[in-house]
Amino acid sequence: MMGGFGIGMLLIWVLIIGGVVLLLRSWWRPSSGGAYQADSAVAILERRYANGEISREEFQEMRAELRRPR
Repeated sequence: MMGGFGIGMLLIWVLIIGGVVLLLRSWWRPSSGGAYQADSAVAILERRYANGEISREEFQEMRAELRRPR
């Protein structure tokens, strides 16, 4: 039979292997597409213009403002 030392070592190895498995799963998890991807400000502006939410003049003014060096 295993003594207290044997059970303790077994528990430590289970925790180490479990931690490695969780770490590897978090690294290799495929990205979810749009949920975590941030659109650039210009891409959002272009989409709003394409949807008709803003006029051509507003689009040009906002795009010029975004491209201006800071």
